[in-house]
Amino acid sequence: MSEKLFKAGSLDECIKIACSELNISQDSLKYRIVEEKKSLFKKYVVISVEEIKDNNGKVSVNDGVIIVKDPEEGGKPAIISTGKGIYLTVNGIDVKDEIEVYAKDEIKYSFDEDESQRFIDVNISEDKLECKISVKYIPKKTYKLIDCSESKRLVLRRQVSGKVMPPKFTFEEVKEELARVGVVYGIQEEDIRNYLDSGKEEIIVAARGEPAVDDIPDVIKYKFDVEEKNKKYDDSNYDNIDYRDANEIVCVKKGDIIAERIPGSEGKDGKDIFGKVIKKKSYKSKPLRVGTGCKIVDDNIVVSELDGRPYVKSNIISVKEMYEVQGDVNIKTGNIKFIGDVKIHGAVTEGMTIESGGIVEIMRNVENSTVSAVGDIIIRGNILGSNISAGGDDVTTLKRIKDLESFATNMTSLMEAVSQVKKFNLLGYDKDDGEVIKYLLETKYRFMNKTCLSIIKDCMYDDIDADDRIITLIRQWLVGMAPLGIKNYGVLNDLVQAAKYKIEELNEKLALPVNVNISYCQDSTIKSSGDIVFTGKGEYISNITAYRKINFTVPNSVVRGGELYAGEEIKCKNVGSLGGVATKLSVGEKGHIWIAVAYQNTKLSVGGKEMILDSPSRNIHAYLDSKGDLVVDKLKL
Repeated sequence: MSEKLFKAGSLDECIKIACSELNISQDSLKYRIVEEKKSLFKKYVVISVEEIKDNNGKVSVNDGVIIVKDPEEGGKPAIISTGKGIYLTVNGIDVKDEIEVYAKDEIKYSFDEDESQRFIDVNISEDKLECKISVKYIPKKTYKLIDCSESKRLVLRRQVSGKVMPPKFTFEEVKEELARVGVVYGIQEEDIRNYLDSGKEEIIVAARGEPAVDDIPDVIKYKFDVEEKNKKYDDSNYDNIDYRDANEIVCVKKGDIIAERIPGSEGKDGKDIFGKVIKKKSYKSKPLRVGTGCKIVDDNIVVSELDGRPYVKSNIISVKEMYEVQGDVNIKTGNIKFIGDVKIHGAVTEGMTIESGGIVEIMRNVENSTVSAVGDIIIRGNILGSNISAGGDDVTTLKRIKDLESFATNMTSLMEAVSQVKKFNLLGYDKDDGEVIKYLLETKYRFMNKTCLSIIKDCMYDDIDADDRIITLIRQWLVGMAPLGIKNYGVLNDLVQAAKYKIEELNEKLALPVNVNISYCQDSTIKSSGDIVFTGKGEYISNITAYRKINFTVPNSVVRGGELYAGEEIKCKNVGSLGGVATKLSVGEKGHIWIAVAYQNTKLSVGGKEMILDSPSRNIHAYLDSKGDLVVDKLKL
C-alpha cells in the first residue's frame, strides 16, 4: 500500500483535491497531516493519503468516444446508462435502463433528432378579393455527447452542437400551394419572391383580386322642393300653427330652370382571386322625361314654358297652369275638369263636380258635391253630404295593395291550417290536399272568396301588358271547384309570391302621397292617399279614409259617428257622445290610435283586431304588441 502527498492552502482544500483525484468520498478518505505552516506571509498544509487500489472497471467520454476500462481481479465492471434523447445499443442489444460494459463490447449510440420543418399558412378574405400567406421554418437540432471523466457509473448526456435550417420555400412552391386552394388570379409574384428571400416570418398579401366598380347612376336634380306637399305637422303646440296656410302652391315662371340631369359614369366588372368575375351593379341611363308645360334644353336641362306649378309624377316633370274661379262654382260656371291646379274663391254649390289633375283649394263650403284631385285638396269651409277624394288613381291602387296584403297573409295562414289538419288527421286519412283546402275555404276562410273576387275585379285598372299572374293563379286554384285539383298545398306559396310581386309592381306606380286639409264634414266621404288633417270642428257621421294618417288638431274637435280608417295613425280629441253614437276607428297592423276622450260604443280596430269601449275613457292608446295582441291603454273618465 503506497501513500500520496497533497498540498494546499488549508486542510479542507487538501481533502477536496485528494477526493477528486482519487475518486473517493471524504468518509472513505484516510489521511494524516505531514506538515502544516502558519506564518504572516505563508500558510499551507501537506497531507499524506493512503492510496486504496480500485479494481473496478471505468468508463469515460472523450470527444464523443465512449472509453471502457475492464475491472482488475476482484473488481466489478463499469455501468453505463442513457439520459434524455439518447438511444444506446451494446453488442446489438437496445439498452433501456443500465448495463455493465467491457472494453471488448461494441457500443453504439444515436440521438433523438426531429427533422427540420417548414409550413405555409394561407388565409383568404371573406370577400375573396385578398389572399394572405405566412411561412414558418423550424430547424433541425444536432447533438453530441458531453465529455465525462472516468467513473465506475456513467450516465450519457447530450448537448446541442448545431442547427440545420430547412430549405426556403421557392416561388414555384408557393404558387403551387395557392393553386391547391384555388387561388389563380392577382398573384403578387415580386412581393412573394422578396418575402421568401428575406426569410422573415411575417404575413404578406400574396394575391389581390379586382373589386367591381359599380356604375354611377344619372342624378336628376330638381330646382323645386318635390317633398313640400308632404309637410309634417307637429300638433304638440297647435296654438302656434295655422293649418289653413300650411298648403301653399309652389309656382315657377316661364323660362325658369326646373330640373337638371347630372350624367353618371360606367363602371367595370371585377375578378376575385379564384378567377371568378364579379359583376358590377349596372344602372340604366335615367332619361329626362317631360310632360306638359316644360321642355328639354341641351339634353340635360328642363325649362318651364309657362307660369304654373311644377310637379313630378312617375318620373315625368310637368308644369301645370292654375284654373281660378273668383266666385262660386254653380250652374253658371258648370262643372270643372282641369288638368292643372284649381282654386275656388267661393263655394261649391249642390250637385257640382270638380276634377283636377293637380291641387284643389276651395275657400268656402262644399255642399252635396264631388271634388276629386290628383294632388292635395284644401277646403276652408264646411263639407256637407259630399264626396272628396285626393290622390287620383293612387287611392284605387292603395286599396288594391291593401287587398293583396290581406290575401298574402291569409294564404300563409291557410297553408299553416292545412299543415295542422294533415298532421293530426282532423279530416281523416283519405283526404288529399285539395279537399282539405276546399273544406277550409268553405268554412274558416270563407271570406277569402270575396277578397279573390275583389282582386280579379280590380285587374281592369291594369295596363294591357301588365303582369296578371296572380289573377291566373287565383282562377286556376281558388275559384269554384278549382281547389280539388291541388295535389300539394305548396302551390299556395306560389299565390303568396305572386301577390307580393304584384304589390311591388303597384308600389312602383304610386306617386308621392297627397293630403286633404279640411275644417268640418258631415254625412260625407273623404279619401286621401296620404294624410287627412281636420283644422276645425271635426266630423259627423262620415266615412274618412287616409292611407297614412288622420289628425284632428283643434282641442274641442269631435269625431261623432261614422267610420275612420288610417294606414298608420289616428289622432283625435273627442270621440262619440254621451248617448253612445256608434263610431269606429281603424288602423293597419302597425298603426296606432290616440284619443283624448272617447265614450261608450266606440269601436277600436288595429290590424283587424277589435274592441268596443263600454264606458267613457280618456288618454286612450290602441296598438298591437309584439305578440300581435290588441292593447288598449286608457284611464276612466
